[in-house]
Amino acid sequence: MTLSQSEARILRRFRKFERNWPWCRWLSLAICIPNLAFWGLLLHIQTSAGAKTPDEAVSASSDVALCTVLVFVFGAFAVHTLSHWRGDPKISLLLKLYDSHENEAAQQGTPPNRR
Repeated sequence: MTLSQSEARILRRFRKFERNWPWCRWLSLAICIPNLAFWGLLLHIQTSAGAKTPDEAVSASSDVALCTVLVFVFGAFAVHTLSHWRGDPKISLLLKLYDSHENEAAQQGTPPNRR
C-alpha cells in the first residue's frame, strides 16, 4: 500500500500519540485530581459562606462562577483520561490494521511503504 505524504505524516503522529499515552495519562491525572480537589473545596467554601454586604455578594458570585467552570474543566479532563485509559480504540485499530497489511505485503515480497 502506498501512502501519500500527508497520510504517512498522520500515521507517524498516531504512532507517536500511542507511544506517549502511557505517561501522559498519569500526568493528566496528576494535574486534574489536585486541581479538582482544590477548586471543589474553594467552591464549597464560597457557597457555604454567607455574604454580609452587596460588595461581598458580587465578589463571591464571580468566585463561584470561576470555581464552577474550573471544576467542570478539570472534571472533563479527568473523565476523558479515565475513559481513554488504554488509548483511543479507533487509532489502535487503524494502526493494527495497517501493520497487519504491511506484514502481509512483506511476506508476499512487496516492499513496504516507508517514507
